[in-house]
Amino acid sequence: MLRFEDLAREPLQALNVTLDFLELPRAESVSLEARNARKYPPLAEATAARLRKYFEPHNQRLEALLGRPMRW
Repeated sequence: MLRFEDLAREPLQALNVTLDFLELPRAESVSLEARNARKYPPLAEATAARLRKYFEPHNQRLEALLGRPMRW
């Protein structure tokens, strides 16, 4: 499973995971430029807390299905 966060943090590793899955040769380097990068205003803490509470059971089920913590 590939998460966007993995691609953003370690693009070469994420690319090679994908290439391995496709049984293609691994890359030695990668250069990615940011696209559609935008800064958003901070989310109000009350709103963030409400969203975390709402999505918690859904995220737990997803993590159980994937067998991997999503750390959201």
